Amino acid sequence: MSKTLFRKVIATTLIGSLTLSVLCNVHTTCNTNNGKVKAAENTVISVDPTNRSTFHDTNHNSYGEFQGFGTSLCWWANRVGYSEALSEQATDAFYDKEKGLGMTIGRYNIGGGDDPSHDHITRSDSKIPGYAVNPTKITTKEEGEQFDQYDLTAGYAWNYDWNADKNQLNVLMKAAKKAGENFLGEAFSNSPPYFMTNSGCSSGGVNSAENLRSDCHVAFAKYLTDVTKHLKEKGYSLSSLEPMNEPSGGWTALNSKQEGCKIEPDSISALLPVVKNAMLTNGLNDMVLAGCDYSSTTDTNAFFSKIDSTSQSMLDRMDIHCYTYNKSSAAYTRQAAQDLGVNLWMSEVDGSYSEGTNAQEMSAALGLSKNMTGQLNYLMPSAWVLWDAIDIHIDANNKYDADSKSAEEYKDLDKNGFWGIAVADHNQEKIVLTKKYYGMGQYSRYIKPGYTLLGSTSLSSKKLYSTAAFDATSGDTVIVVTNLNDEAQNTEIDLSAIDFSTVDTQKYTGSFAQSTMEVIRTSGDLANGENWADVTSETTDSSTTVSTWNPSAGKISTTLKANSITTYVIHCKKVEKAPVINTPAPSTTPSADIPAVSAKPTTSTDTPAVSAKPTTAPSAKAVKNPCKKIKSAKKNITIKKGSSKTLTFPVMNTVTSKKTTDKVTVTSSKKKIVTIKKTTNAAKKISVKVKARKKGKTIITVKAGKKRAKTIVKVK
Repeated sequence: MSKTLFRKVIATTLIGSLTLSVLCNVHTTCNTNNGKVKAAENTVISVDPTNRSTFHDTNHNSYGEFQGFGTSLCWWANRVGYSEALSEQATDAFYDKEKGLGMTIGRYNIGGGDDPSHDHITRSDSKIPGYAVNPTKITTKEEGEQFDQYDLTAGYAWNYDWNADKNQLNVLMKAAKKAGENFLGEAFSNSPPYFMTNSGCSSGGVNSAENLRSDCHVAFAKYLTDVTKHLKEKGYSLSSLEPMNEPSGGWTALNSKQEGCKIEPDSISALLPVVKNAMLTNGLNDMVLAGCDYSSTTDTNAFFSKIDSTSQSMLDRMDIHCYTYNKSSAAYTRQAAQDLGVNLWMSEVDGSYSEGTNAQEMSAALGLSKNMTGQLNYLMPSAWVLWDAIDIHIDANNKYDADSKSAEEYKDLDKNGFWGIAVADHNQEKIVLTKKYYGMGQYSRYIKPGYTLLGSTSLSSKKLYSTAAFDATSGDTVIVVTNLNDEAQNTEIDLSAIDFSTVDTQKYTGSFAQSTMEVIRTSGDLANGENWADVTSETTDSSTTVSTWNPSAGKISTTLKANSITTYVIHCKKVEKAPVINTPAPSTTPSADIPAVSAKPTTSTDTPAVSAKPTTAPSAKAVKNPCKKIKSAKKNITIKKGSSKTLTFPVMNTVTSKKTTDKVTVTSSKKKIVTIKKTTNAAKKISVKVKARKKGKTIITVKAGKKRAKTIVKVK
């Protein structure tokens, strides 16, 4: 037997126990009372509902609605999308809410595409194909019209190859199907096509210089929106567009890793209005324009304010990365989004994290958990998105990948930290899951779309970290607690401050009365430890319940296992409606002067028969009249403090002579400056009466169904 073949046989044998336990729904448990218990006074972790997310507040009740967890499809989908087996396993593991993580977000990378003569990328997954082909220099409109698209300012025309990115699109379609109705797809760009760059390379600029050509803003916007429009028409689920990625980064031409493009704030100021206009031209006005995906909250703090305020107002959402972050710069980012009146996503992060105390195979999971807690608590975003979920590939037939990986090498990933949460073994067509994967699931499986992030205690001095969320409709509450100690920690979790005023009391009790608790934990090693283990009924050696819930006090008494991630879910009780009893009407005997009526109907030649069984006339369905387009009121409106003004937003509905039946909502980004007094929905316009309260500037956003428009209002 050859050395190579022997190595593959051994690897295949050892990996078996590591592979896809989640897809078989095997959530392992073990004795959870091993190790020392720190028996000092209880540590108290409290939840503060006054410190909560207000992003994506569609109900206008000041409780922002979380949209979910996700991953970039770049680059793993490009690498595994050729294989149906790998694509199915990966999307099951990441997007299926029963068998997997229950992700709801997928970020699709619109590749710029590099010069075909370049061959400098040395990863097996990161050479993303672009859609623009046959770029040709032109000087006249007539020349340009011979191609699929052109731009005279850029001096280029090009065609589109719609089959260029089959692998990533295969995964995008499967992810959306597995995630269901809550799926949100975002199209984003790492770089323009190479012929729109200064360096002629989509990996970056010469000496890391700015690389988007100043005469190619319109051409780039056409490219992005043409691709997005085509994909949506083909049935791919995309709801937002982000035209840049880490624009302050030092992306260098001919680098060996990936596409990237530095764009300075002045250029971003020029680009955003152009992209917004291209979206409208291509009928993408129902999509969210996001920006600017700076690599950290520190960079966001340093560069975002340098973008022109008018261009900032083009954004519907701020997307930011968290490769470095701290409390103060995160506070700036959060406030900047609030000042603009837009949503906020933490749209990318990962790293070779390693935390815990003698944590062994839990190290990477604990590291990820600690970072998730910090980012969710500091930013309170409406989404948290992982970078490349599969960053390691095993393939004996690819020169850029390892030929194989032993069982010990897989364990070392979790012990030492690694990028990604799973590994793709192309030799065996298997997705290999890790403890880091299960660590993320402690959040993504239980903090669901529609929940609101709440402030909660993290005690770095005691190595305890927590994240909380609340369902404002039902009252269900979730708290995830990470213990980085090598000793168990006696802990009290105080939920007594929860405010139930938003709960639908027609369906739920509106309190913790008669509520129940579920406890799920990940700890230990992959093969024999706990992976989303249900430890609700766990007892100590003396048969004492480890975690108890006191509904009347709103408190959990628990012991946090050493080096563990534990999720506590409080399920509020549904209201049981009394059964409806139909009491038959009392029978009556007809009087002597009223003829009796036979139960069996009689017929005559001129009167149609009437059935003895009563009939119900079909209820008329309300005719829907969706809004097709909303235009902004005047771009800049000035109102004197203390006065009122009516803003008119022209609309075009499907039936132009009638008002829209879509839900109409109006928001002010700064309620202290301008308040909404009255909204009138008419056939061709939506009128909004506002009152100026305080000097300053605010953004009024009108939304009808999926259509929206914004107007800036200044108060002097």
